[in-house]
Amino acid sequence: MKKLIALVSLVLLTASVALAATASGFVTDAVTGDPIEGATVRFHYLNGSCILGGGNGGNGGGNGGGNGGHGLYVYTTITDENGYYTLIDLPEGNYEARALLVHTYMPQLIEGLVIDENGITVDFALESCNGSGSTQQFKYRHKVNY
Repeated sequence: MKKLIALVSLVLLTASVALAATASGFVTDAVTGDPIEGATVRFHYLNGSCILGGGNGGNGGGNGGGNGGHGLYVYTTITDENGYYTLIDLPEGNYEARALLVHTYMPQLIEGLVIDENGITVDFALESCNGSGSTQQFKYRHKVNY
């Protein structure tokens, strides 16, 4: 009986891992190509029910995550010193992704992403706010429903 329980547990664990994927990439300055440390990257899962919410962090799980408040699964992380980010255990499906660094870089929205068992690499090249970060970002963030 113990062997049967262990086998069933292993099968269920394997199946749940097969349904999870990874998203990763870099966030850079659109003009200089320099990496942007501390940028927020969000992947919005579009296949979920409106009553669902929540998310996970990447980069070793130390970067939080959480509910975006819009009834979607929102997976959030922060880029490291090399502008690199990774999000783990994403369900396969349709996504849109956004990246920004508040008061410094404008948000970039990428729509129509499909994540399968192979995961996905999405790079962002952000444009500087050129000193008008607060007002300009506020208007643009509402435009892209950030």
